[in-house]
Amino acid sequence: SVLDWSVGQKVGFSAVISVGAMMDVDFSDFIEYLANDENTKSIVLYMETIGNARQFLSAAREASLTKPIIVIKGGKTDAAAQAAASHTGSLTGSDAVLDAAFKRAGVLRVEDIADVFEMADILSKQPLAKGRRMAILTNAGGPGVLACDALSKNGGVLAELEPETIDKLNKVLPAAWSHGNPIDILGDATATTYEKSLEIIAKDKNCDGYLVVLTPQAMTAPTDCATALKKYATSTGKPVLSSWMGGPDVEAGAQALREAGIPCYKYPDMACRTFNYMNEYRSNLESNYERIDMHSRLDELHGAREEASKLINGIRKTGRTLMTEAESKKLLKLYGLPVTACEVAQSPKDHQRHPQDRPNFDDRGRAVEEASKLINGIRKTGRTLMTEAESKQLLKLYGLPVTACEVAQSPKEAGEAAEKIGFPVVVKLNSTTITHKFDVGGVKLNLRSKAEVEKAFTEMKESVSRLASPEGFEGVTVQPMISMKGHEIILGSSLDPQLGPVVLFGMGGSLVEVFKDSALGLPPLNANLATKMLH
Repeated sequence: SVLDWSVGQKVGFSAVISVGAMMDVDFSDFIEYLANDENTKSIVLYMETIGNARQFLSAAREASLTKPIIVIKGGKTDAAAQAAASHTGSLTGSDAVLDAAFKRAGVLRVEDIADVFEMADILSKQPLAKGRRMAILTNAGGPGVLACDALSKNGGVLAELEPETIDKLNKVLPAAWSHGNPIDILGDATATTYEKSLEIIAKDKNCDGYLVVLTPQAMTAPTDCATALKKYATSTGKPVLSSWMGGPDVEAGAQALREAGIPCYKYPDMACRTFNYMNEYRSNLESNYERIDMHSRLDELHGAREEASKLINGIRKTGRTLMTEAESKKLLKLYGLPVTACEVAQSPKDHQRHPQDRPNFDDRGRAVEEASKLINGIRKTGRTLMTEAESKQLLKLYGLPVTACEVAQSPKEAGEAAEKIGFPVVVKLNSTTITHKFDVGGVKLNLRSKAEVEKAFTEMKESVSRLASPEGFEGVTVQPMISMKGHEIILGSSLDPQLGPVVLFGMGGSLVEVFKDSALGLPPLNANLATKMLH
């Protein structure tokens, strides 16, 4: 069926591979082969499972630098992810993680079968848009409005025409034209009107791509209009899409556009969806081009490499193949690794040292040691989840700023902790078994007196016992009430069985799983990749 469709769409196939059970080869092998095939312009994949994820992503990252990879994946639902015990777990289902991996590797994922081949075709024929702003040229108002809706639905933006562009259009269009974007050139538009209008807006710096819409009307010549636009297939340096709406009357014109390399769609919303996919693909490619330097300061790393080279070359000149302990530690320290102090002494006098000069682990080493003790202690109890107090203790060990957090086992202790911290305060459930505190009445905000805090302790104990279990109540934590101004965010991580560590960032709060306004990323991340997650 695909090959039959390709004939009418002027799309060819260099190879069609049925992968079967992939017992001895997998997707990475096919990608590598097709990436080196000069007859292949785009790589299209249908998959139900990714197979060896790391090999796939490695092959895809390299191949996508030279040709597009478009994937459609079946079996997206994952019932097990819905039963995750934490917010992060429920928001990082395997399919969502795979989607993040595709984006990082420069792979475009589409939802419908039709989109697979449309994108393979357009990415091989049209230049990529440099942004999300589209200008819509149409001879009918209704399709233009519907195109706007489809464009904005998935991140596209209606371009704001430059004043100079509007002035030029005023000179070639009837007075009743829309004087804005969508550019409605009215029902009696001729091939010349279409041609001159596209020529003008093609020079507008505010436009990243164009959609030309034609509806068959009494004075319309669909084929002539198509012929007039053929020269703009690639000359603008920006993607030009079209929608010749109708049946047999517009088919010849639509075919002429396709043969010229301008994709033509039956409906304008399909064209807008393609434009948005093009922008998603551009964004994915940018992510693929990002390279991570594990050292945050490039200049320091460059200097470290020079010093390391001098050290190693100096040792080699002596004919040695082994380093002394002092030399080894110096090399490790150059690359930012924590080592004990190590001074070389040539005489007994040099060996005399003050107590404060004695070797000792740095703060980072102590933090790792304390963190290990904390985590190992929790593991010995058979738990896999930390309480909020334990989590904040761990974050504090690594220098991350956290709010004060006092654990209280009685109303009196809670009141005393609140007085110590200062009002207003928040009282939260402390439990090793209940993670969603809000659902069982485990959060009390903006408490302004000792009496309110003691009352909150008693009410919370009763609520948790009633809605969950008495065992679930293990005291409370008392924390300062943070200003309601600002944004609540969620920042978490999980371990995907195929792709490893995954970072989650998004809108936080008690309704985090309802809105699911979040983004996933695969570490390591640099500043640009992290900024993308923020947006």
